[in-house]
Amino acid sequence: MKPRTLFFIGAIGGCILGIFPGYIIGDSLRDAEERNRSYDDLKASIRQRELLQISDLIEANLKVESRDEGGLFKTKMVYYITGEITNKSIATPVKDIKIQVSYVSGTNSVISSEDVTIYTVVPPYHTTTFKEKISPPDKTESYQYSLRDVKVD
Repeated sequence: MKPRTLFFIGAIGGCILGIFPGYIIGDSLRDAEERNRSYDDLKASIRQRELLQISDLIEANLKVESRDEGGLFKTKMVYYITGEITNKSIATPVKDIKIQVSYVSGTNSVISSEDVTIYTVVPPYHTTTFKEKISPPDKTESYQYSLRDVKVD
Protein backbone atom coordinates (compact mmCIF):
# COMPACT_ATOMS: atom_id res chain seq x y z
CA MET A 1 0.00 0.00 0.00
CA LYS A 2 1.05 3.50 -0.67
CA PRO A 3 1.93 5.75 2.28
CA ARG A 4 -0.79 8.17 1.20
CA THR A 5 -3.46 5.42 1.45
CA LEU A 6 -2.15 4.34 4.84
CA PHE A 7 -2.29 7.97 5.95
CA PHE A 8 -5.97 8.30 4.94
CA ILE A 9 -6.90 4.99 6.54
CA GLY A 10 -5.10 6.05 9.73
CA ALA A 11 -6.74 9.48 9.67
CA ILE A 12 -10.21 8.04 9.15
CA GLY A 13 -9.65 5.39 11.82
CA GLY A 14 -8.32 8.01 14.22
CA CYS A 15 -11.37 10.22 13.63
CA ILE A 16 -13.72 7.33 14.22
CA LEU A 17 -11.87 6.26 17.34
CA GLY A 18 -11.82 9.86 18.55
CA ILE A 19 -15.45 10.71 17.77
CA PHE A 20 -17.03 7.50 19.04
CA PRO A 21 -15.59 7.68 22.59
CA GLY A 22 -16.33 11.41 22.63
CA TYR A 23 -19.94 10.68 21.74
CA ILE A 24 -20.21 8.05 24.47
CA ILE A 25 -18.58 10.32 27.05
CA GLY A 26 -20.95 13.15 26.07
CA ASP A 27 -23.96 10.87 26.58
CA SER A 28 -22.58 9.72 29.92
CA LEU A 29 -22.14 13.31 31.09
CA ARG A 30 -25.68 14.21 30.01
CA ASP A 31 -27.06 11.16 31.85
CA ALA A 32 -25.04 12.09 34.94
CA GLU A 33 -26.51 15.61 34.83
CA GLU A 34 -30.03 14.12 34.73
CA ARG A 35 -29.25 11.86 37.67
CA ASN A 36 -27.71 14.70 39.65
CA ARG A 37 -30.70 17.03 39.29
CA SER A 38 -32.00 17.82 42.71
CA TYR A 39 -35.22 16.41 44.05
CA ASP A 40 -36.76 19.88 44.04
CA ASP A 41 -35.88 20.40 40.37
CA LEU A 42 -37.47 17.10 39.39
CA LYS A 43 -40.56 17.83 41.49
CA ALA A 44 -40.92 21.28 39.90
CA SER A 45 -40.61 19.78 36.42
CA ILE A 46 -43.28 17.17 37.13
CA ARG A 47 -45.54 19.79 38.72
CA GLN A 48 -45.33 22.02 35.63
CA ARG A 49 -46.49 19.15 33.44
CA GLU A 50 -49.30 18.26 35.85
CA LEU A 51 -50.61 21.83 35.96
CA LEU A 52 -51.47 21.58 32.28
CA GLN A 53 -53.86 18.68 32.92
CA ILE A 54 -54.72 18.87 36.63
CA SER A 55 -58.47 18.37 36.09
CA ASP A 56 -57.74 15.08 34.34
CA LEU A 57 -55.81 13.88 37.40
CA ILE A 58 -58.74 14.33 39.81
CA GLU A 59 -61.36 11.59 40.19
CA ALA A 60 -64.59 11.89 42.12
CA ASN A 61 -66.85 9.10 43.35
CA LEU A 62 -70.07 10.88 44.36
CA LYS A 63 -73.58 10.10 45.55
CA VAL A 64 -76.51 11.90 47.15
CA GLU A 65 -77.81 10.74 50.51
CA SER A 66 -80.98 11.84 52.27
CA ARG A 67 -81.59 11.80 55.98
CA ASP A 68 -84.53 12.62 58.23
CA GLU A 69 -83.31 15.24 60.69
CA GLY A 70 -86.75 16.44 61.81
CA GLY A 71 -86.89 14.91 65.26
CA LEU A 72 -89.51 12.73 66.88
CA PHE A 73 -92.77 14.24 65.55
CA LYS A 74 -91.62 16.23 62.52
CA THR A 75 -90.18 14.98 59.24
CA LYS A 76 -87.45 17.11 57.74
CA MET A 77 -85.46 15.54 54.91
CA VAL A 78 -81.94 16.87 54.53
CA TYR A 79 -79.81 16.00 51.49
CA TYR A 80 -76.05 15.62 51.31
CA ILE A 81 -73.63 15.04 48.49
CA THR A 82 -70.99 12.62 49.77
CA GLY A 83 -68.10 10.79 48.28
CA GLU A 84 -64.40 10.54 47.70
CA ILE A 85 -62.03 12.83 45.84
CA THR A 86 -58.82 11.19 44.57
CA ASN A 87 -55.78 13.20 43.48
CA LYS A 88 -53.80 11.06 41.04
CA SER A 89 -51.03 13.59 40.51
CA ILE A 90 -47.48 12.84 41.60
CA ALA A 91 -46.35 16.23 42.87
CA THR A 92 -49.30 18.65 42.91
CA PRO A 93 -51.66 19.00 45.88
CA VAL A 94 -55.12 20.38 45.05
CA LYS A 95 -57.70 22.27 47.09
CA ASP A 96 -61.11 23.94 46.85
CA ILE A 97 -62.61 21.40 44.46
CA LYS A 98 -65.77 22.76 42.86
CA ILE A 99 -68.42 20.25 41.76
CA GLN A 100 -71.58 21.12 39.87
CA VAL A 101 -74.62 19.14 40.99
CA SER A 102 -77.49 19.11 38.48
CA TYR A 103 -80.98 18.13 39.57
CA VAL A 104 -82.79 16.09 36.94
CA SER A 105 -86.56 15.52 36.63
CA GLY A 106 -88.35 12.32 35.70
CA THR A 107 -88.34 13.44 32.05
CA ASN A 108 -84.52 13.81 32.04
CA SER A 109 -84.70 17.61 32.06
CA VAL A 110 -82.31 19.53 34.25
CA ILE A 111 -84.46 21.42 36.76
CA SER A 112 -81.59 23.40 38.28
CA SER A 113 -78.03 23.06 39.41
CA GLU A 114 -75.72 24.33 42.11
CA ASP A 115 -72.01 24.45 42.71
CA VAL A 116 -70.60 22.74 45.79
CA THR A 117 -67.04 23.50 46.84
CA ILE A 118 -65.08 21.02 48.92
CA TYR A 119 -62.74 23.17 51.01
CA THR A 120 -59.95 20.73 51.75
CA VAL A 121 -56.44 20.02 50.55
CA VAL A 122 -55.92 16.69 48.81
CA PRO A 123 -52.21 15.77 48.70
CA PRO A 124 -50.74 13.99 45.68
CA TYR A 125 -51.84 10.39 45.34
CA HIS A 126 -54.32 10.57 48.23
CA THR A 127 -58.06 10.19 48.61
CA THR A 128 -60.24 12.23 50.93
CA THR A 129 -63.90 11.82 51.84
CA PHE A 130 -66.40 14.65 52.16
CA LYS A 131 -70.02 15.41 53.00
CA GLU A 132 -71.71 18.68 51.99
CA LYS A 133 -75.32 19.76 52.39
CA ILE A 134 -77.31 20.45 49.20
CA SER A 135 -80.82 21.73 48.47
CA PRO A 136 -82.50 19.83 45.64
CA PRO A 137 -85.79 21.25 44.33
CA ASP A 138 -89.05 19.33 44.45
CA LYS A 139 -89.60 16.78 41.67
CA THR A 140 -85.90 15.82 41.54
CA GLU A 141 -85.61 12.21 40.39
CA SER A 142 -81.87 11.89 39.78
CA TYR A 143 -78.61 13.78 39.95
CA GLN A 144 -75.70 14.51 37.62
CA TYR A 145 -72.24 15.60 38.71
CA SER A 146 -69.33 17.30 36.99
CA LEU A 147 -66.01 18.64 38.15
CA ARG A 148 -66.00 22.39 37.54
CA ASP A 149 -62.80 23.76 39.00
CA VAL A 150 -59.73 22.73 40.98
CA LYS A 151 -57.24 25.06 42.61
CA VAL A 152 -53.62 24.13 43.07
CA ASP A 153 -52.12 24.41 46.53
